[in-house]
Amino acid sequence: MYKASLKTHLLTHKTYDEVNSYTCPTCGFKTKYKRNFDNHAARHQDTSKLPTLSCELCKYQTKLKKNLESHRTVHKGRSDVKKYNCKLCPFTTKYKNSIAGHYAIHMSEEDMYKCEICGFKTKWKAYLNKHLVIHKDISEREKYKCGNCDFQTTRKASLKIHSLIHKTRSEVKWYTCTACDFKTMYKQNLDNHMVRHKDMSKVPKYSCESCDYRTMDKTRLTRHLLVHKDFSEVETYKCGECNYETKYKEHLPSHALVHKKRIGS
Repeated sequence: MYKASLKTHLLTHKTYDEVNSYTCPTCGFKTKYKRNFDNHAARHQDTSKLPTLSCELCKYQTKLKKNLESHRTVHKGRSDVKKYNCKLCPFTTKYKNSIAGHYAIHMSEEDMYKCEICGFKTKWKAYLNKHLVIHKDISEREKYKCGNCDFQTTRKASLKIHSLIHKTRSEVKWYTCTACDFKTMYKQNLDNHMVRHKDMSKVPKYSCESCDYRTMDKTRLTRHLLVHKDFSEVETYKCGECNYETKYKEHLPSHALVHKKRIGS
């Protein structure tokens, strides 16, 4: 074992008070590991100013080094890729972050991450961090603003998706299906589409822990889970003209039409 690897491993046995931890000045994210901090800090950077990194074997490009490292595994044979195995079940993966997320399914309720303000519980620390935003005043939340219009959001990923509407077809990176002519500007859409070309019996199913709902689309499960949560537990979207409030972002534009019809009538 490398000395550096042992040094990193030993941090797992220490509390934050016993080590020099790294804290994000933008959102309060805290970690014992510098690599994790560097990866996290990249989320707050303006990626348009970062150099583009390219894969040597295909046309894949990204602004983040960790994304490129993860992508390179697709060009390796199964025997060449380092595997991460779950110690509690047969699950195995070639992605380190996937094994970390997988271990959450074996977590007991006592070990779950808890919100000290409302009692919200989750098996994933990232979900807790996202949840904590709802307890902040709107003025205190970090805003990501579009440079081309008045759009703003508390989620960087939402701004990235929104920015596509201001680009021409030649400026957008397209995700293309290798089995048919389908192509899209959104990676999630391609992932959803590719399921059509798979043997349905081999496609993993995502199940709701609160009811019998099952789906092959992870994003649909995430959306479904909102039906089991109270408004105080999730980020809500409010109308600026009335008291209308919803858990679903896509419902707000439809509601806004009610006020436009009144103006025109």
